[in-house]
Amino acid sequence: MSFDSFESVDQWVAEHSREELEENVAGKRFSGQRLMWAEKWLERARERDRAGRAHRQEAQAALTEAQQIKIAERTAVATESQADAASRALTIAKWALGVSIFAIILALFELVIKR
Repeated sequence: MSFDSFESVDQWVAEHSREELEENVAGKRFSGQRLMWAEKWLERARERDRAGRAHRQEAQAALTEAQQIKIAERTAVATESQADAASRALTIAKWALGVSIFAIILALFELVIKR
């Protein structure tokens, strides 16, 4: 079979394999127009492979970015929850301080009255 278009190379690759085509080109088993179309087909296939890899990398980067955004959102929620808990603890500590001061005043008052 001679190659006269990408379609003819496609047909050959469908019957054989891309690897076999690469081996035939590398081993110089093709020549003339057949070699030229095979080399063009392989270059086109490699370009498509590169474009596919670039697309997959972009998709992976977008997915990674989306995951990082979700992690940041969860961290923000957790931080807000911790801030609320700290605020409640501070309020409780203020009340405890107030009760302690009141108890000290009562104790001092009791000491003064007993004298």
